[in-house]
Amino acid sequence: MKSSDLPGFSGWQKWSAEVVLKAPSHPGVYAFRLAGGVFGRFRGESDLVYIGCTESPDGTIARRLSDHLPSRAEVLDTARRFRDAQKFAELEVAWKTLGTSDQAINEEASLLRNYIWDHLELPPVNRSEPLGDTRVAIESVADFILSEKRFGCDSYEDARRLAEKVVEHLAQDQRREKA
Repeated sequence: MKSSDLPGFSGWQKWSAEVVLKAPSHPGVYAFRLAGGVFGRFRGESDLVYIGCTESPDGTIARRLSDHLPSRAEVLDTARRFRDAQKFAELEVAWKTLGTSDQAINEEASLLRNYIWDHLELPPVNRSEPLGDTRVAIESVADFILSEKRFGCDSYEDARRLAEKVVEHLAQDQRREKA
């Protein structure tokens, strides 16, 4: 997965405090990439170093990006990792606005799942996998779908896509029951 695989994202901008001032005051997802280059992953290559989202109901992309500024490096671990990454390469950031924080959380989880499927690991600055239990469920459902041979899936990739839809549907039902 590379930055070119992120549908609906804004244009890429050099990472700086000025960019935070331009960032939207809306919920959404955002990503950081290496400017002009790719690096090796466990499987394949990527230019993405981080994928994040606005998690709280009143969270905004601008507020979340401000948490990653070098000035916050002594307080926040993620900001420290960004500061360290910038010692080696220039970073760029882009975002995608969404209607609610729940949509942002789900979009981030989907993007991270796709990254993991492609590279067998998280982006280097990410440390946790949102909705991590869904990955195990997706793998189990995909294995079942493929073994049953009756769902019209000829490849593991097709089975995985169907499994993601099933697991996401179950997760939405679970969230509705809690609300």
